[in-house]
Amino acid sequence: MDPKSIRAYPMGFAVAAVAMAHRTGLVDLLNQEIDPKQCKLSPGVRLVALIVAVLVGPMAFYRLPEFYAGMDCEVLFGAGCQAADFNDDAIGRALVKLFDESQRGALFTSASAQAVERLGLPASPSAHLDTTAT
Repeated sequence: MDPKSIRAYPMGFAVAAVAMAHRTGLVDLLNQEIDPKQCKLSPGVRLVALIVAVLVGPMAFYRLPEFYAGMDCEVLFGAGCQAADFNDDAIGRALVKLFDESQRGALFTSASAQAVERLGLPASPSAHLDTTAT
């Protein structure tokens, strides 16, 4: 391999956030809850991409491809993934599917309980997960 062909991608916090989403099972849980058919990238991957971008710094949906343009999207999200895959239409469709097809309160509770279990955190019998909306 020619050393001049090596590129560096400063991805910062994004790598840890995506790894944590996979370790806690969030991507799989979202994909079980939301129908992934007719999608290049699963809704779970698209929603995790949105979550990572929001955690790094709030931005408009249309700027997500710009945010991921300087990163190696294949390392973060899998083979064949490109920054352009996170356009506002794709993210919007994932959010619509999340709203239409999931029970958001139950999904939050399931994701929280699964994260506690997979991370080996002590489960307190007095834990309270308020999933009501105001």
